[in-house]
Amino acid sequence: MALYVLRFAHRGRADWGVLRGDRITPIPGEFPTTGEFIRANSIETLSALSGPALLQAEVQLLSPVT
Repeated sequence: MALYVLRFAHRGRADWGVLRGDRITPIPGEFPTTGEFIRANSIETLSALSGPALLQAEVQLLSPVT
């Protein structure tokens, strides 16, 4: 199963999230660079992520390259 990870802005803050359908589950933590994000998050951790989700329509998608 594919795992879709994206970077987005919501309420003036840039975050990373996992996309499932039309909902984005924010990934906890602060990652100033793409490299830091990759080093800090395993596929297993991201796959198991749960919690409150945002509708994709509520956010602005950002480039994953920081």
